Amino acid sequence: MLTKYFYRDLSDRHNNFACDNRFLSVNCAGHYFYENEIAAASKRQDYYLIYLCDGTLNITAPDVSRSLSAGDLILFSPETFFAYTKEKNVKMEYYWAHFSGYGCEEILKSCGLCTNSILSLGRREEICEAFEQLFSSFLIRDRFFEAATASRLYAILLELGKAAAESSKQTAKFQLHRAISYIHSYLAQPISVADLAAMEHLSESRFRALFHSQTGLSPQKYIKQTKLQYACVLLRQTDLQIKEIAAMTGYYDPQYFSRLFAKHTNCSPLRYRKQHR
Repeated sequence: MLTKYFYRDLSDRHNNFACDNRFLSVNCAGHYFYENEIAAASKRQDYYLIYLCDGTLNITAPDVSRSLSAGDLILFSPETFFAYTKEKNVKMEYYWAHFSGYGCEEILKSCGLCTNSILSLGRREEICEAFEQLFSSFLIRDRFFEAATASRLYAILLELGKAAAESSKQTAKFQLHRAISYIHSYLAQPISVADLAAMEHLSESRFRALFHSQTGLSPQKYIKQTKLQYACVLLRQTDLQIKEIAAMTGYYDPQYFSRLFAKHTNCSPLRYRKQHR
């Protein structure tokens, strides 16, 4: 598949400006595919919408710093510094649009969309199709261009808002209390994602998606992080030996535990204990 991009001003490849005399105006939009490593940082005068279809994208901004997964949405507000990176040899696909106008805040509020935060919507073909309809208006560029692109973008925002509302209802329905409580209660035991999913009466794939949307982490990363956080507490507050702490957090090879601990805290368990006593 080919990368596509469309600009309001064909002589300007950035189209970085705010339109204050229109209710809603689209500066540019596109559909990107990347396989190579990328890194970019910027601050724009308009809104920047990213809807990730496939792969992962690491986002850094004042109010959020984490990895987007397929089906995630982020919408940067104007004058917000943001940066994103993608690892080499990892495929990534996303739709994007830059827009402005004096009606943007009202529209986003009516659609229930927040800026500078990540929404997990899942891969939705109706959203992709709405973007393709926007692209068709850029291709035609007739005398209805302004109205057509604005209405197509409005349709995209409506689809995103409906998806966000549906996702919010699903998240409220499945809070995963049993699984998360089990993780914290049985840190010394092997914990299977399949078993956690069964506790919530969900398929493993559905459980993984909901877990990530609620915690921002995969189940495996959450388990590992929780174990290491507990190890930190034990190192600070007890005189237990390293091998005992390793066993209490489910790692029965003390050397492996020490290597893992050092990798995630940048110091050995003994050094961590000395620094925090």
